[in-house]
Amino acid sequence: MKGASLLAVGAVVILASFLSAANADCTPAAPNPCYNAPGNASICCPGACGPSTGEGGVTATCAGTPPPATLTPAPTTNATTPAPTTSGPLGTVYIVFDFSNPETNCADQAAAPGGGFAFGDICLYKGPILASDLKTVVGTYVESDTTFFAADGVDYLTASTTFYFTTEEIKGPVDAINTLGTAATVVTEIAIVGGTGKYRGVDGYVVSGLGVDLSPAADGSILAFPKEFHLF
Repeated sequence: MKGASLLAVGAVVILASFLSAANADCTPAAPNPCYNAPGNASICCPGACGPSTGEGGVTATCAGTPPPATLTPAPTTNATTPAPTTSGPLGTVYIVFDFSNPETNCADQAAAPGGGFAFGDICLYKGPILASDLKTVVGTYVESDTTFFAADGVDYLTASTTFYFTTEEIKGPVDAINTLGTAATVVTEIAIVGGTGKYRGVDGYVVSGLGVDLSPAADGSILAFPKEFHLF
């Protein structure tokens, strides 16, 4: 019995020492340390402790009041790395088709079979790239189209396009973006499959919009198609 009494006294001394040390970390306005369920985080409370909350009881609380201060931060779960986001539109440019120019007129090209929009018809286009103001030339595009479907007034073509963002002669290292996808007379998306110069290794997509009539007579002989670039 005497040994048990000594153990009890020792436990009281240890507990008193623990509380004294804990109380030393709190302020007179909030003198009571309250621990979370795992015992690895505490807060200072002005009165009684509240129940531990959160998954596994990791958050200590005060009874009836929000915790005024945190002594030890509660452990946090591993944060999920946010998914990469797009840089937003690189910008919208327009590619111009002047159908009086042989370089953008399939009828004047000796494609095989060429000259139209029947299945397998091939046409190569080359023309200026305009900025969003539809006036400033920012480069040259070259596009190769092959018709694979036509119905209900809509022609679908497999399009391979290179956008050369230079107003100089196209030779040597050039800042360019290559795309591959479906060209159509409806709004569609085209994949970016790479680039050169400052666009080397670029990835993303292009939203291809409906043509804007730039012809003086508004007869559709000069059309500009918007290309909205999104890069990853």
